[in-house]
Amino acid sequence: MTQQPWYTTTHSVKGSLIFLEDLDNPAFGETVTIRDGNTEMQGQVLETTQDTAVIQVFGKTLGLSRDAEVQFSGSAPTVKVSEDMLGKTFNGLGEPMQETQAYQADQERSNNG
Repeated sequence: MTQQPWYTTTHSVKGSLIFLEDLDNPAFGETVTIRDGNTEMQGQVLETTQDTAVIQVFGKTLGLSRDAEVQFSGSAPTVKVSEDMLGKTFNGLGEPMQETQAYQADQERSNNG
């Protein structure tokens, strides 16, 4: 897979949303990595036009600067699954809420609705 570029074209940050412009055909539902200094978090594209995107950040955006870099993954979100997940609690990224709830995944499935 080709390495995707990092974009530094953040127009604004409002709550858990990042508004980017001057993009090359972002895709609805695509996952992204956001990097701001030493902080890295994940997000997902909620809305697009030909050259703009609205991204929901999965994490705290307090202090996130307009200089943050955003890299598009080129794919929709996935989650690793197995029967070991039964009875455990997970966040929206499919990560166990407690370290004691770790599990061994058998498959990877789409997490897109």
